[in-house]
Formats: sequence, C-alpha cells, structure tokens
Amino acid sequence: MNVEIYKEKINKPYGTIVNLPVTDYSQLMIVAFGGNAKEAGLEGQSIKAEKLEKIAIR
Repeated sequence: MNVEIYKEKINKPYGTIVNLPVTDYSQLMIVAFGGNAKEAGLEGQSIKAEKLEKIAIR
C-alpha cells in the first residue's frame, strides 16, 4: 500500500501514467503455495494484480 499511494506524486512531475500493481513477496509466496487471493490479501490492492489473482483462483 505504501508504494501504491505515492504513484500520483511519482507520475505528476514526469508526466507519466504508471499503474503497475505492487505485490509483496509474502503475497507471492502465499499464491505459490496454493493460497487464494483472499488469503494473500490481493483484494486490498488499489491497482489490481489481475494475472496473479487468476493464478490464485486455480
């Protein structure tokens, strides 16, 4: 969340539109070991990691 909330401050001075999802290592590990999106806390992201969510659903 910390990185996601500063995207506007990063984009504005450079005139960019960067909307990359930010995931923590722990979230990736939960999904890698078979956890679902809710267990990994993916629903709380402001920029959705859609591909990771699809993997987590399987």
